[in-house]
Amino acid sequence: MISYVIGEVKELSDNKVIIEVGGIGYEIFMSYLDIAKLSLGSIQKVYIYRHVYENGEDWYGFLSKDSKEIFVLLTRVSNVGPKLALRILSSFSPADIIKAISTKNTKLFSSIKGVGEKVAERIVSELKNDILKLGISLPQGGSNLEEIVMALKSLGYNHSEITKMVSVAREKHENFDYLDVPEAIQICLSVYKKV
Repeated sequence: MISYVIGEVKELSDNKVIIEVGGIGYEIFMSYLDIAKLSLGSIQKVYIYRHVYENGEDWYGFLSKDSKEIFVLLTRVSNVGPKLALRILSSFSPADIIKAISTKNTKLFSSIKGVGEKVAERIVSELKNDILKLGISLPQGGSNLEEIVMALKSLGYNHSEITKMVSVAREKHENFDYLDVPEAIQICLSVYKKV
């Protein structure tokens, strides 16, 4: 079983990356929030979940063990496959997901395309005890990257546009992930005009 890979980021797209390890390029599906944190040419550790099905297999990757654990829990809920679980992790941070489950906030989940009210209720009811066992604490402060990405998404930008904006902004501003969201949005919009 493969736990993680460490390699160079060779390609980035909306929902997957190519990580080269020992001359082999691995195609790994990742959440948009994780992809936004990557940059081409960087060496990255990615935690792996292998999904094997009748006609092949897909690899799903995560920048943290917490994200992988939440992904695995989500896939245990009936009618939540790996692609939907990844869409949930692309829409909300692990901390937001944990908080939504612990506060029984089904509206957060049903706001995601492909998650109806019944599936949202199942996620909350089936995972409320499992989430506590993970021992993941809700962070106090820290990176604003998820909020920045969601704000850009709400302005109508697509994944590849946001990835480019965030990548360039991070190169120009060392502490970009920790800026106030309005300031970060202004930087992204000014960068986008130049790209």
